[in-house]
Amino acid sequence: MNLAKALRIILSEKSTYSSIKNSLDFLHHHFSSKTGIYAGDLTFEKGTDTKNGWVVSPVMAAHCLIDIERTTRFLRGIYKAIEHYIKSHQQIQILYAGCGPYATLLTPFTALYTPEQLRFTFLEINEESIAAVKKLYRAHDLNSFIDDVILADATNPNLKFGNPFHIIVSETMQVALRKECQVPITRNLVKFLTPDGTFIPEYISLDIYLTGSLDPMNPGDQKKEYVGTAYELDFRNVPEPNHKTVITVPSSELIHLQLFTEIYLYGGERLTLRQSSLTQPLTLDRFKDKRPSTIQFTYTEGPRPELVFEYIS
Repeated sequence: MNLAKALRIILSEKSTYSSIKNSLDFLHHHFSSKTGIYAGDLTFEKGTDTKNGWVVSPVMAAHCLIDIERTTRFLRGIYKAIEHYIKSHQQIQILYAGCGPYATLLTPFTALYTPEQLRFTFLEINEESIAAVKKLYRAHDLNSFIDDVILADATNPNLKFGNPFHIIVSETMQVALRKECQVPITRNLVKFLTPDGTFIPEYISLDIYLTGSLDPMNPGDQKKEYVGTAYELDFRNVPEPNHKTVITVPSSELIHLQLFTEIYLYGGERLTLRQSSLTQPLTLDRFKDKRPSTIQFTYTEGPRPELVFEYIS
């Protein structure tokens, strides 16, 4: 297997689960052997705290590659965006914020396109990841794809770039947009898009459901009732910090209050319930007798971003 074949398998809707897994395993071996960073034991791994959120370590970032549905959907969405913009632009400028040690979501495309078609700017806060991605691109003679590799905090409002970007990619998140910096990064970088440019993911919603008891053998059979959307991250209209939403809870026999994360990437590609570590449901509460009628949700930002809620009598 080579890089081009692995990517084509991942991008094909006809590929089997096992063939995609094998292709992602190839990518991991291909990248880790050159960088020396592996998706290994996470027991003693620690991230980095910043004023705008937590940042994963290079080993944690490497683990994102082998989250099968996550990497597959992101690569397919980015591929569709590249194919869209390449029709009207001779050369596409792409910014990858939080590129990690492999620049996982862009590096495979060096096997399908030329440096005359794609130009990359990598932005990363971790020095070890910066060193690794430089080493990877030198080892495979891919430096001709790179415009710049920048060691900086992607939430820094003083960032400047030479050219606007047709595509900006950032996958700096956990389930329910907790802990990491996806929201402030999106807010800070959208101004560097071309007028017709896109940010991937384009839209993330945190949706509230009432659910019944969960059968662990058949989680898809769980009864559920949509209550409302507690938070929306749309790159076209990023909410101000500490955005609040009030939701009314309907009368129902369902007893669990749960949060579902939906991630819309590009061109119909998305990550939905239980497909990835990013879209596992979170149980917020279990109602025994009387339930509240109104809940206020606040997406708090700062060192530990998260969606919090309080009942309103």
